[in-house]
Amino acid sequence: MKLELKENLTSALDKAKRWGVTYAEIRAQKNNNTLINAIDGQVEAVTIANENGAGIRVLADGAWGFSTTNSIRPADLEKSMRSALKMARAAGKSIREPVKLAAIKPVEARVKVKLKKDREALMFPRKSTIY
Repeated sequence: MKLELKENLTSALDKAKRWGVTYAEIRAQKNNNTLINAIDGQVEAVTIANENGAGIRVLADGAWGFSTTNSIRPADLEKSMRSALKMARAAGKSIREPVKLAAIKPVEARVKVKLKKDREALMFPRKSTIY
């Protein structure tokens, strides 16, 4: 999945270049959650949620555009990139002074939260007693 995600993000950034943006960035996120609803110590509902998404920011025509998506599929990233670009171009028509960035090399970073306990090892019966 990691390689697929990187390929999807790289593809979207490559398209942004072809569309003429000055700068583009994508901040992708993947979350895995277990939600336990309890009333008076009794578990009422358990929801396991896997969420993906991305924030996309572009600089075009001297202005910023931003868009988000709750999917990391190539078509959805492209749609969100187009939306950010459309916003930047619209804003570029009315700016007094265009945004100019310093010339620096791109940075790629990966942040992973280190858990104190393996979330997979903490099975539901144990999780439900925490609350």
